[in-house]
Amino acid sequence: MKKILLGTTALVAAAGFAGVASAQQVTTKATTLGISGSVEFEGAYADNDTGAQRKIDFLSDGDFTFSPKYVADNGLTTTGRLDFAWDKNNSNLATDELSITFSSASFGSLTLGDDDGAVDTFYQQGPLTGDGQWDGSATRFVTTSWAGDSIEQNLNGDATKIYYSTSGLDLAGFTFGASYTPKGDNSFDSGNGLKKTAATTTSDSGVSDIYDFGGSWEGEFSGVSVSAGGAVITGKRDLSSENPTAYNAGATFGFGALKVGGGYTFARNLTSGGDDFNEWAVGVTYDIGAFTVGATYDKASYESTNFDGNPDSTAYGAAVSYAVAPGVTALGEVNQFKDDDNGDDTTVVMLGTKVAF
Repeated sequence: MKKILLGTTALVAAAGFAGVASAQQVTTKATTLGISGSVEFEGAYADNDTGAQRKIDFLSDGDFTFSPKYVADNGLTTTGRLDFAWDKNNSNLATDELSITFSSASFGSLTLGDDDGAVDTFYQQGPLTGDGQWDGSATRFVTTSWAGDSIEQNLNGDATKIYYSTSGLDLAGFTFGASYTPKGDNSFDSGNGLKKTAATTTSDSGVSDIYDFGGSWEGEFSGVSVSAGGAVITGKRDLSSENPTAYNAGATFGFGALKVGGGYTFARNLTSGGDDFNEWAVGVTYDIGAFTVGATYDKASYESTNFDGNPDSTAYGAAVSYAVAPGVTALGEVNQFKDDDNGDDTTVVMLGTKVAF
């Protein structure tokens, strides 16, 4: 009953927003269908201290998104999103995100469905280039346990939710958002920190009633651009009183072609045993014509010496991307992922190309 009432409330709210914008009958003024996506290929040489992995490997990835948009006379815009991601294990395109968004210049936006929430929107980690370095595809060539295994940006993933944002409103550079996820099937799994791993409602690893909130500000002072923000997410562990909560905050500063920034994440009770976690990430990028070069550093530590197989760890590296043509990017990265507790390190040298449309 609770879920039914929440869904009904969201639909009534959307209808109410439309009524505020205009008391007259809503009629369709324009309809468009957006089609977007990307295809990428990457190859890497990985050197692990234990020799427990392949030296050379390749990966390919892709996604495809349909976005039908309807604009009414009263200014209400309704946008559908159907996103498919390449599922290599089953050799097909699998549904990744599915949602409906109502937006207007008078109230912001309301998203209903399987999509990212407030934490994903406002999460701060500093500037990245290449394919994301410690937060990108390089991690898929790594066997070393490291920080990124437990601090993915999408803390509650694409689980079904309701998400409101002030995006589109003129609030002097400020933007705020909040979302509610009844069942965290992509978040806060007890055995995997903040990884996007299935959580259940029949075991201690299950987390439900997840709330996340975030905000940001973008502006400029004396020629220096500033983007700062933060987010918090909390939920209820189904069979334990140790409820998880995570906080993030950070900022990025731009000095012409140079960007410098970072973020800090702290989480409590990642497991029912009460494990805590904190992580620092910093990055710098510099634009040189069609090239962007950058470097990153990431450090994570846990309350216990060995957190469910993920020890304290460090990741750092350098990357470059080159805009070959509109929508076509070539990239290169060198990253090292260090297991600080057990001395198991992996160095990854990666080259790739991406075509976006």
